[in-house]
Amino acid sequence: MADVKIKASVGEGGKNKPADVAIVEDLLNRQRTTTPLVLDGLASADLNTAIRKYQTDVLKSLSPDGRVDAGGGTIAGLLRSAEPSAANGLFGTQRATLGPTTRVATIEDLYKRQFGMSPPGLGVLTRAIIADPNITDIRWAAYMLATAWLETKFTFQPIDEDGKGSGRDYGDGETYTDTKGIKHENVYYGRGYAQITWLKNYLTNGKAIGVDDQLAIDPSKALDPAIAYQLMSQGMRKGTFTGVSFSHYIVGTKCDYFNARRIINGTDRATEIANTAESLEVVLRVAVL
Repeated sequence: MADVKIKASVGEGGKNKPADVAIVEDLLNRQRTTTPLVLDGLASADLNTAIRKYQTDVLKSLSPDGRVDAGGGTIAGLLRSAEPSAANGLFGTQRATLGPTTRVATIEDLYKRQFGMSPPGLGVLTRAIIADPNITDIRWAAYMLATAWLETKFTFQPIDEDGKGSGRDYGDGETYTDTKGIKHENVYYGRGYAQITWLKNYLTNGKAIGVDDQLAIDPSKALDPAIAYQLMSQGMRKGTFTGVSFSHYIVGTKCDYFNARRIINGTDRATEIANTAESLEVVLRVAVL
Protein backbone atom coordinates (compact mmCIF):
# COMPACT_ATOMS: atom_id res chain seq x y z
CA MET A 1 0.00 0.00 0.00
CA ALA A 2 1.29 3.40 -0.94
CA ASP A 3 -0.30 5.23 1.98
CA VAL A 4 -0.62 3.25 5.21
CA LYS A 5 -3.42 4.48 7.41
CA ILE A 6 -6.35 3.26 9.43
CA LYS A 7 -9.74 4.91 9.14
CA ALA A 8 -11.18 4.05 12.56
CA SER A 9 -10.21 2.73 15.97
CA VAL A 10 -8.82 -0.77 16.56
CA GLY A 11 -8.57 -2.78 19.75
CA GLU A 12 -10.30 -2.45 23.10
CA GLY A 13 -13.64 -0.69 22.53
CA GLY A 14 -12.74 0.14 18.93
CA LYS A 15 -14.82 -0.07 15.77
CA ASN A 16 -12.55 -2.89 14.58
CA LYS A 17 -13.25 -2.81 10.88
CA PRO A 18 -11.34 -5.72 9.25
CA ALA A 19 -9.17 -3.51 7.02
CA ASP A 20 -8.03 -1.43 9.99
CA VAL A 21 -7.54 -4.49 12.20
CA ALA A 22 -5.38 -6.18 9.56
CA ILE A 23 -3.16 -3.10 9.20
CA VAL A 24 -2.61 -2.97 12.96
CA GLU A 25 -1.98 -6.73 13.11
CA ASP A 26 0.66 -6.45 10.41
CA LEU A 27 2.31 -3.44 12.02
CA LEU A 28 2.43 -5.21 15.38
CA ASN A 29 3.99 -8.25 13.71
CA ARG A 30 6.75 -5.95 12.44
CA GLN A 31 7.78 -4.88 15.92
CA ARG A 32 10.83 -6.52 17.47
CA THR A 33 9.09 -7.36 20.74
CA THR A 34 5.69 -8.60 19.53
CA THR A 35 4.59 -12.23 19.59
CA PRO A 36 3.29 -12.80 16.04
CA LEU A 37 -0.45 -12.46 15.57
CA VAL A 38 -2.51 -14.31 12.98
CA LEU A 39 -3.18 -11.89 10.13
CA ASP A 40 -6.93 -12.35 9.83
CA GLY A 41 -8.50 -8.90 10.20
CA LEU A 42 -10.50 -10.02 13.22
CA ALA A 43 -10.61 -8.32 16.61
CA SER A 44 -9.47 -10.55 19.49
CA ALA A 45 -8.23 -10.58 23.05
CA ASP A 46 -4.75 -11.43 21.74
CA LEU A 47 -4.80 -8.29 19.60
CA ASN A 48 -5.80 -6.12 22.55
CA THR A 49 -3.04 -7.65 24.66
CA ALA A 50 -0.47 -7.05 21.92
CA ILE A 51 -1.51 -3.41 21.63
CA ARG A 52 -1.18 -2.90 25.39
CA LYS A 53 2.22 -4.58 25.40
CA TYR A 54 3.41 -2.31 22.61
CA GLN A 55 2.08 0.76 24.38
CA THR A 56 3.84 -0.29 27.59
CA ASP A 57 7.14 -1.61 26.23
CA VAL A 58 7.76 0.72 23.31
CA LEU A 59 5.71 3.85 23.94
CA LYS A 60 6.36 3.65 27.71
CA SER A 61 2.73 4.44 28.44
CA LEU A 62 1.75 4.39 32.11
CA SER A 63 -1.89 3.78 31.22
CA PRO A 64 -2.06 1.53 28.14
CA ASP A 65 -5.62 1.26 26.87
CA GLY A 66 -5.21 -1.49 24.27
CA ARG A 67 -6.60 0.72 21.55
CA VAL A 68 -5.19 2.25 18.35
CA ASP A 69 -6.98 5.39 17.17
CA ALA A 70 -6.75 6.83 13.67
CA GLY A 71 -4.34 9.75 13.83
CA GLY A 72 -3.31 8.89 17.40
CA GLY A 73 0.06 8.32 19.01
CA THR A 74 -0.06 4.52 18.94
CA ILE A 75 -0.55 4.25 15.17
CA ALA A 76 2.16 6.85 14.64
CA GLY A 77 4.50 4.84 16.84
CA LEU A 78 3.68 1.57 15.09
CA LEU A 79 4.45 3.10 11.71
CA ARG A 80 7.64 4.67 12.99
CA SER A 81 9.09 1.53 14.58
CA ALA A 82 7.86 -1.13 12.13
CA GLU A 83 10.51 -3.35 10.56
CA PRO A 84 11.06 -2.93 7.65
CA SER A 85 9.65 0.38 6.44
CA ALA A 86 5.89 -0.14 6.57
CA ALA A 87 5.17 2.39 3.85
CA ASN A 88 6.78 0.08 1.30
CA GLY A 89 6.47 -3.30 2.96
CA LEU A 90 3.05 -3.57 4.57
CA PHE A 91 1.81 -7.16 4.29
CA GLY A 92 4.96 -8.22 2.46
CA THR A 93 5.61 -8.80 -1.22
CA GLN A 94 4.15 -12.31 -0.99
CA ARG A 95 0.73 -10.66 -0.69
CA ALA A 96 1.10 -8.46 -3.76
CA THR A 97 -0.80 -10.65 -6.21
CA LEU A 98 -3.83 -12.91 -6.11
CA GLY A 99 -3.55 -16.59 -6.96
CA PRO A 100 -5.38 -19.93 -6.95
CA THR A 101 -5.00 -20.26 -3.17
CA THR A 102 -6.68 -16.91 -2.47
CA ARG A 103 -9.56 -17.61 -0.11
CA VAL A 104 -12.77 -16.27 -1.63
CA ALA A 105 -14.78 -17.26 1.45
CA THR A 106 -12.45 -15.10 3.57
CA ILE A 107 -13.00 -12.15 1.22
CA GLU A 108 -16.77 -12.58 1.46
CA ASP A 109 -16.67 -12.85 5.25
CA LEU A 110 -14.41 -9.84 5.75
CA TYR A 111 -16.43 -7.81 3.23
CA LYS A 112 -19.57 -8.44 5.27
CA ARG A 113 -17.79 -7.34 8.44
CA GLN A 114 -16.29 -4.30 6.73
CA PHE A 115 -19.37 -3.03 4.87
CA GLY A 116 -22.25 -4.70 6.69
CA MET A 117 -23.68 -6.55 3.70
CA SER A 118 -23.28 -9.73 1.65
CA PRO A 119 -23.47 -8.79 -2.05
CA PRO A 120 -24.85 -11.62 -4.21
CA GLY A 121 -22.24 -11.28 -6.95
CA LEU A 122 -19.06 -10.71 -4.94
CA GLY A 123 -17.86 -14.32 -5.08
CA VAL A 124 -18.43 -14.67 -8.83
CA LEU A 125 -16.62 -11.45 -9.67
CA THR A 126 -13.76 -12.17 -7.27
CA ARG A 127 -13.22 -15.62 -8.78
CA ALA A 128 -13.15 -14.09 -12.26
CA ILE A 129 -10.46 -11.63 -11.18
CA ILE A 130 -8.42 -14.39 -9.53
CA ALA A 131 -8.63 -16.51 -12.69
CA ASP A 132 -7.55 -13.62 -14.94
CA PRO A 133 -3.81 -13.99 -15.69
CA ASN A 134 -3.70 -10.36 -16.82
CA ILE A 135 -4.46 -9.04 -13.32
CA THR A 136 -0.92 -9.07 -11.99
CA ASP A 137 -1.27 -6.47 -9.23
CA ILE A 138 -3.55 -6.90 -6.22
CA ARG A 139 -4.23 -3.16 -6.31
CA TRP A 140 -5.77 -3.55 -9.77
CA ALA A 141 -8.06 -6.21 -8.34
CA ALA A 142 -9.02 -3.93 -5.45
CA TYR A 143 -9.82 -1.06 -7.79
CA MET A 144 -11.83 -3.27 -10.13
CA LEU A 145 -13.93 -4.46 -7.19
CA ALA A 146 -14.33 -0.90 -5.93
CA THR A 147 -15.47 0.20 -9.39
CA ALA A 148 -18.02 -2.61 -9.58
CA TRP A 149 -19.09 -1.77 -6.02
CA LEU A 150 -20.35 1.59 -7.24
CA GLU A 151 -21.34 0.83 -10.82
CA THR A 152 -23.50 -2.17 -9.87
CA LYS A 153 -25.21 -0.47 -6.92
CA PHE A 154 -23.23 -2.60 -4.44
CA THR A 155 -24.48 -5.92 -5.85
CA PHE A 156 -21.34 -6.90 -7.82
CA GLN A 157 -23.68 -8.17 -10.54
CA PRO A 158 -23.86 -6.80 -14.11
CA ILE A 159 -26.84 -4.46 -14.26
CA ASP A 160 -28.60 -1.96 -16.50
CA GLU A 161 -27.97 1.70 -15.84
CA ASP A 162 -30.68 3.39 -13.77
CA GLY A 163 -33.06 5.12 -16.14
CA LYS A 164 -31.55 3.30 -19.13
CA GLY A 165 -30.03 6.46 -20.54
CA SER A 166 -33.02 8.70 -19.98
CA GLY A 167 -31.95 12.34 -20.17
CA ARG A 168 -28.53 11.42 -21.57
CA ASP A 169 -27.32 11.99 -25.12
CA TYR A 170 -26.72 8.28 -25.58
CA GLY A 171 -30.26 7.60 -24.32
CA ASP A 172 -31.76 8.68 -27.67
CA GLY A 173 -30.66 5.47 -29.32
CA GLU A 174 -28.58 4.75 -32.42
CA THR A 175 -28.81 2.61 -35.52
CA TYR A 176 -26.09 0.08 -36.23
CA THR A 177 -25.87 -1.52 -39.68
CA ASP A 178 -24.04 -4.85 -39.55
CA THR A 179 -21.90 -6.43 -42.29
CA LYS A 180 -24.99 -8.04 -43.83
CA GLY A 181 -26.70 -4.69 -44.12
CA ILE A 182 -29.16 -5.43 -41.35
CA LYS A 183 -30.08 -2.41 -39.25
CA HIS A 184 -30.22 -2.70 -35.47
CA GLU A 185 -31.95 -0.02 -33.40
CA ASN A 186 -30.70 0.04 -29.82
CA VAL A 187 -30.17 2.35 -26.90
CA TYR A 188 -26.56 1.99 -25.85
CA TYR A 189 -26.94 2.96 -22.22
CA GLY A 190 -24.73 1.67 -19.42
CA ARG A 191 -24.60 -2.07 -18.87
CA GLY A 192 -22.36 -4.55 -17.08
CA TYR A 193 -19.82 -4.21 -14.30
CA ALA A 194 -18.29 -1.02 -15.70
CA GLN A 195 -21.39 0.45 -17.37
CA ILE A 196 -20.14 1.00 -20.90
CA THR A 197 -22.13 3.52 -22.97
CA TRP A 198 -22.41 4.69 -26.60
CA LEU A 199 -22.42 2.53 -29.72
CA LYS A 200 -18.77 3.25 -30.48
CA ASN A 201 -17.73 1.83 -27.11
CA TYR A 202 -19.85 -1.28 -27.56
CA LEU A 203 -18.17 -1.80 -30.93
CA THR A 204 -14.60 -1.00 -29.87
CA ASN A 205 -14.67 -3.01 -26.68
CA GLY A 206 -16.63 -5.88 -28.18
CA LYS A 207 -14.01 -6.29 -30.89
CA ALA A 208 -11.25 -6.01 -28.26
CA ILE A 209 -12.59 -9.01 -26.32
CA GLY A 210 -13.17 -11.08 -29.46
CA VAL A 211 -16.95 -10.91 -29.97
CA ASP A 212 -16.71 -8.68 -33.04
CA ASP A 213 -19.89 -6.57 -33.38
CA GLN A 214 -22.19 -8.78 -31.31
CA LEU A 215 -22.51 -6.19 -28.54
CA ALA A 216 -23.55 -3.56 -31.09
CA ILE A 217 -26.15 -5.94 -32.47
CA ASP A 218 -27.40 -7.01 -29.04
CA PRO A 219 -26.08 -4.78 -26.23
CA SER A 220 -27.85 -6.90 -23.60
CA LYS A 221 -24.99 -9.39 -24.03
CA ALA A 222 -22.94 -6.98 -21.88
CA LEU A 223 -25.01 -8.21 -18.94
CA ASP A 224 -23.60 -11.72 -19.21
CA PRO A 225 -21.14 -12.02 -16.27
CA ALA A 226 -18.36 -13.53 -18.39
CA ILE A 227 -18.64 -10.86 -21.07
CA ALA A 228 -19.13 -8.08 -18.52
CA TYR A 229 -15.93 -9.19 -16.80
CA GLN A 230 -13.94 -9.30 -20.03
CA LEU A 231 -15.12 -5.81 -20.88
CA MET A 232 -14.10 -4.42 -17.51
CA SER A 233 -10.71 -6.15 -17.50
CA GLN A 234 -9.90 -5.11 -21.07
CA GLY A 235 -11.10 -1.55 -20.65
CA MET A 236 -9.29 -0.88 -17.39
CA ARG A 237 -6.03 -2.57 -18.42
CA LYS A 238 -5.85 -1.25 -21.97
CA GLY A 239 -7.56 2.11 -21.64
CA THR A 240 -10.26 1.36 -24.22
CA PHE A 241 -12.96 3.14 -22.18
CA THR A 242 -11.49 6.63 -21.88
CA GLY A 243 -7.93 6.42 -23.20
CA VAL A 244 -6.23 5.93 -19.83
CA SER A 245 -5.55 2.68 -17.99
CA PHE A 246 -4.11 1.15 -14.84
CA SER A 247 -0.62 1.89 -16.18
CA HIS A 248 -1.30 5.60 -15.71
CA TYR A 249 -2.30 5.44 -12.04
CA ILE A 250 -1.47 2.11 -10.40
CA VAL A 251 2.00 0.92 -11.32
CA GLY A 252 5.21 0.24 -9.41
CA THR A 253 5.23 2.36 -6.25
CA LYS A 254 2.53 4.65 -7.64
CA CYS A 255 -1.01 4.05 -6.42
CA ASP A 256 -3.42 6.87 -7.18
CA TYR A 257 -6.85 5.42 -6.48
CA PHE A 258 -8.50 8.82 -6.75
CA ASN A 259 -7.42 9.62 -10.30
CA ALA A 260 -7.80 6.00 -11.39
CA ARG A 261 -11.49 6.87 -11.65
CA ARG A 262 -10.56 8.58 -14.93
CA ILE A 263 -10.28 5.09 -16.45
CA ILE A 264 -14.08 4.93 -16.25
CA ASN A 265 -15.68 8.33 -15.75
CA GLY A 266 -13.65 11.43 -14.95
CA THR A 267 -13.54 11.96 -11.20
CA ASP A 268 -17.21 11.20 -10.57
CA ARG A 269 -17.44 9.90 -6.97
CA ALA A 270 -13.70 9.29 -7.08
CA THR A 271 -13.20 9.76 -3.34
CA GLU A 272 -15.81 7.14 -2.44
CA ILE A 273 -14.30 4.62 -4.81
CA ALA A 274 -10.76 5.36 -3.63
CA ASN A 275 -11.71 4.83 0.02
CA THR A 276 -13.45 1.58 -0.88
CA ALA A 277 -10.46 0.39 -2.91
CA GLU A 278 -8.12 1.02 0.04
CA SER A 279 -10.26 -1.15 2.31
CA LEU A 280 -10.72 -3.84 -0.33
CA GLU A 281 -6.99 -3.97 -0.99
CA VAL A 282 -6.39 -4.90 2.64
CA VAL A 283 -9.19 -7.48 2.59
CA LEU A 284 -7.67 -9.08 -0.50
CA ARG A 285 -4.20 -9.15 1.01
CA VAL A 286 -5.50 -10.91 4.11
CA ALA A 287 -7.11 -13.57 1.91
CA VAL A 288 -3.88 -14.39 0.06
CA LEU A 289 -2.04 -17.51 1.23
